[in-house]
Parts: sequence; C-alpha cells; structure tokens
Amino acid sequence: MEESLFEVKFKSSKVVCLVSDYNGLSISLLEKLLSNFFRVKILCVDKNLWISKAPYLESNSFLSFEGINRSQGVVDYLIFISSFFDNLEGKNIKNVLRNEESRLRNSLLSISVAEKRFFILPYSVFGKFGNDLVNLYSLNLKKEDSSSKNFVIYLGNLIGPRMVLNNRDEISICLRGLIEGKRVELPISPLTIVRPTPLGEVSRKIVSILDQEDLAFRTLISGRKIYLKDWTQILKIGFGNFDYIFLDKNVDTISGIMDMELFIGNGVDLKFLRQTVNWFRTNRDSFYFEEDSLVGLGPALVESVGKSGDDKDLRKEKNDKRRFSKSIY
Repeated sequence: MEESLFEVKFKSSKVVCLVSDYNGLSISLLEKLLSNFFRVKILCVDKNLWISKAPYLESNSFLSFEGINRSQGVVDYLIFISSFFDNLEGKNIKNVLRNEESRLRNSLLSISVAEKRFFILPYSVFGKFGNDLVNLYSLNLKKEDSSSKNFVIYLGNLIGPRMVLNNRDEISICLRGLIEGKRVELPISPLTIVRPTPLGEVSRKIVSILDQEDLAFRTLISGRKIYLKDWTQILKIGFGNFDYIFLDKNVDTISGIMDMELFIGNGVDLKFLRQTVNWFRTNRDSFYFEEDSLVGLGPALVESVGKSGDDKDLRKEKNDKRRFSKSIY
C-alpha cells in the first residue's frame, strides 16, 4: 500500500529532544519546530502543565512526552532551556539549582544525540539566583571540554505573549509594572545595557540555525542593545502611564562572553510592545505573573503613589556591569 504524505513526512522528520517545562519560550519554540515538521520529544517534570496551557498539543502526532530522566533512543538535536525562563513561584532556590544541574548533566551525558546539543541560557543576569546559575553553567559547559556537538545559545531580554513576568529580568520588571499599573523599582544602574528581544523571532532564529555548519560555541541571539534608562524613557513616552524609579542598590549584572552575535529586529517596536501589553491585560492567567522573587532583592513593584519616573534620582549613574571570569560567562 502506498504511503500517505503524512507518513512520508513523519518518517523523514528529524527528532528534537526539548528539555524544558512549559514557559513562554518553550511553547513558542515548540510551535516553530512542529510547523517545520520536526518530531519533538519533550522531557519535563509536568506534562499536565503543558497540556493545560496548550490543549491542542495533546492530539499532535509529531509530539511525545517523557519523564525528565527517561529518554531512550537517539535524537538528532537536543535543546535544553534554562529554568531561568520558568515560573519559579514558591520554589526553593536550592531545589531549583539541584534540579537544574540534574537536567543539565542528563542532557550532556545520558541522551544520545546524532547531530547537536543546544543549551539556551540568559545572556544577562543579576542577583544571587542569577549568580548561582552562572556558576552551575560554568562548571558544566566549558569550551575546552566541549565536543563539536555542544553549543551555547544566549538570549537577550525576551518580550512577547506567554513569557513569565518575574523579578529576574529588567525588561520583565518594566513590563509587569506597565501591565499592572504599579510603580517599578529597578535595583540596578540606569546605565545597565539591555537587549529587548522579540520572543517569537528568537524561536524562528533558533530553528533556522539547527543545521548551520559554521555555528560558534557561544552565540548571542538578541535585539539591539540600549541603556536601561533609555528603554524606560521609551516606555514612558510610548505609554504615558509608566511609573518607575532607579534604586541605589549597586546590584551587579553579569553578562555572557560570546563568540558570535545574531541580531534580530530593527530596534524597539512600539507596535509589538503594545500588542504584548494588551495580550497580558486581556489574558489574566496568573501563571504568567510570578509573585515570589528568587533573587534576594525584595519586591520590584509597589503601588503607585502618583510620582512620575521623571522624579527618579539619576545622580549616581555608575555602570555596575562586570564580566564573570569562568568559561562561558
């Protein structure tokens, strides 16, 4: 009997192992993989979370779920997504880091990969949790120990529907304040460099480079860089009701060391920003609003008391950015 077009597509499709629980980045990337006829095997802790947030996945023949340490067989590509992008509300930092190391080592040592492994990490972090993640990745992903199959993909500050709004990312902090109409307290320098990066474009770019031959060990995918003080002014002008202040806390921001940079987008897109803000205002799913901060900085948002961002104290505009000396950061 002659095979159907579906059977031909299915048999010829390459297999991707996606190591991630549900978050805005992982669902966007999954959708791009499926639309390009990859078969995807998701290794996760909570399959039910995936299905509850995206019920249409349950009937997709190109998709399967497995436990986090149960993958069998050989896959063409492995994509590991940092738990930095997850909703970590109510979770203990030590447990998160322990589980992250287990996922990472399993991805490196226990899953057979025919072509490449990609480790998707945040490019810039701050606070204790960010520092702890840097240490963890630095110890496990070393350029000198890497086989030709392992690649680190750094991402700029993500923007888009379904992302988890938390206190671990400067852009996320600003967007949440804008959406909820609360004053934003930014605990880092106004001269911190941020890279507003559209989430959907990131997913498309990742899929497009899976089979790229000349890929560097460490690649940054991001939008154009901008000072945080300029980014907040754009939000102030574009939305009018954005209320913010910079705190004099001298919190360090650690940025990755990259071998290659791939830019996406053409600067700040106010139309896309408005669409993102409207999506969150319309879809009031509490999952996307992480309440507890894991970075040890205290709450980033307080109820607005009618003061404008123009009242912020910018007298101390010292750039607290520094480089981490270990192998990948």
